[in-house]
Amino acid sequence: MKKRILILSLALFTAGLFVSENLSYAEEKTYREEKIVYSCTLYESFLFRHNRNGFWYATNNSGSAIIYDEQAASGGRLSCAGSVNALYMLPGEVVKALQKDSGLRARIEHPGIPSCIDFSFFAYYFPGPSTISMEFRLVPTTSSSYFLNSFVQGLDTVIPLVDYNYGKNIYTVYTALGGEQLAPGFFSDNDPSWISSPLIHPSQIKNRYGEFVPGTIINADGINKDALFYTVGRRNVLELEDAVLLHFNCPVKLIFYYPGEGDENRPQYPAGHSFIDPWEVHREEPKAEEIKILRLHRKR
Repeated sequence: MKKRILILSLALFTAGLFVSENLSYAEEKTYREEKIVYSCTLYESFLFRHNRNGFWYATNNSGSAIIYDEQAASGGRLSCAGSVNALYMLPGEVVKALQKDSGLRARIEHPGIPSCIDFSFFAYYFPGPSTISMEFRLVPTTSSSYFLNSFVQGLDTVIPLVDYNYGKNIYTVYTALGGEQLAPGFFSDNDPSWISSPLIHPSQIKNRYGEFVPGTIINADGINKDALFYTVGRRNVLELEDAVLLHFNCPVKLIFYYPGEGDENRPQYPAGHSFIDPWEVHREEPKAEEIKILRLHRKR
């Protein structure tokens, strides 16, 4: 009897080991973690210029992002139609990893730094052996309750003020002879009266003709100058609102990795290029009216 009990116990113990090993194998197979090859934080920035047809458009990338005047006038977090692009030269570790295994993938995350970025989609591809092209949509953040119109009366367009946590306004200033220079601005949504000279504060712009309050110092093309001889916009030629730009800082955490188990079935976009869509099921195509407006500003 004791011999039978011993044999049965050994059998159950062996079966338990077999089941345990199989469960461990199943768990390892199902939950295998991804392998990160390289990660870094990029500090991208995007500049939007105003178009008199009723929208702001991104100027320094090959994308098609625009913000309608109605959206800009709402303040806070704004929706962009279209997308923006950013290029990044790949470090040697990533180039070698790509040469070794083309299954290497990339994604972007929020780096925990105050940012204007939010995403509705993100796509990327490798246009060259050492370059990645990233495409994504922006949801920029501007002041929630203050606009340039709060300080300068008579403007035809509601001009958003970008809080310094997310970027800044940049002003195109002109001398009497017509020379064009760029001068950065400063605005704090938490303390609207805070002036950080020589950065231009909205209260230092005296009127819709772009004249400055006497005694104002500006930083034009990197040099501090008396604003007495400058105006925002070319007087009687360029409207003030067309000489105010929206500059958004966009810190992004970029991660290159080999996917873990269950991460193989990502869709591809375009043919042969990787497409990542962590926030939406599919990519939205631009509306017909957006395409028409984009064609208008490209002809300028």
